[in-house]
Amino acid sequence: MKYRFLVAALTVVFVVGCPGKSESYPSSAGSLAASRDEAFLYPAHADLDQAQAQRYPRLSLSGTVGAAWVRTGGVTTDLSTWSIGPLALSVPLLDGGRRLGPLLVDALAGHDDPILLPVLPNGVPVALGVVEAHAWPLQSLPVDRSDEGVVIARQLGLEGRTVVVIDDGVETGTVARAAAAALRESGVGVLVLAVPVCPREALADLQHRYDVVVAASRPMARRDLAWHYDDFDTIDDATARRLLWDHNAGG
Repeated sequence: MKYRFLVAALTVVFVVGCPGKSESYPSSAGSLAASRDEAFLYPAHADLDQAQAQRYPRLSLSGTVGAAWVRTGGVTTDLSTWSIGPLALSVPLLDGGRRLGPLLVDALAGHDDPILLPVLPNGVPVALGVVEAHAWPLQSLPVDRSDEGVVIARQLGLEGRTVVVIDDGVETGTVARAAAAALRESGVGVLVLAVPVCPREALADLQHRYDVVVAASRPMARRDLAWHYDDFDTIDDATARRLLWDHNAGG
C-alpha cells in the first residue's frame, strides 16, 4: 500500500477601489545632486502610494488546496480536496470619515467658510473621508506627545473662523482637551469636534469645551480605539503630511 499526501495553503489579497497611479521624475545622469534627490523621492513616493492604498477597504480571500492519493490492491483512490474562504472585509480609518461626513454637513449648516484641522497623524485619513461629502479646506493640527503630556501650539490665522478638529476618535480625551485650549487661545469663532467615536463618559466634559461635538458612534463606556475599527491602520506624522499635501495639491 502506498500513500502520498500534499497540502498547500493559498492566500489571495485584493485591494478594492485603490486607483493606480504612475509618475516619473526628471533625472540628470551627470548631476550628483539630482541623483540624491531621486534617491529621496522614489522611497517617499512609494510610502505615499502605500498610505493611499491603506485608505481603501481591503478584501481578503483565503483557502487551502490539498492533493492526496492512496493506491492499494492495484486501485488508485483520489483524495484531493480544496476549500475557499472565509471572505473578510477590513474597513480602515477612511471609512470612519465617510460615516462622519454627512453628520458634519448637517452640523455646519449656516456656518460660512469652515476649516477642518485633522490631528496628526490619524486624523488625516479620517478627514480625507469627511471631505468626500463636502470639499472643505484642510489644514493639519500638529501635536507634541511626550511623557509629560500633550502640547498643541497656538494656531495662527484662525481668528473668528469656524474650526473643526478631526481625529480618529476620543479615548481619554487628552488630545481633544489640549486642542480646545489651544484653539480658544487662537481666537476661533466657533469650535467643533468631529470624531467617528466618542464615549459618553467623555462627551459631557467635551461639550463644555467645544460649541458642537459630532460623533458617528457614542458608546456608553470607553474602549481602546482599535476595538471600534475592523482595520485600525495607524500612520506616522510624515505619511500623514504627505497624504494631506497630495490632497491639497489635487492628487
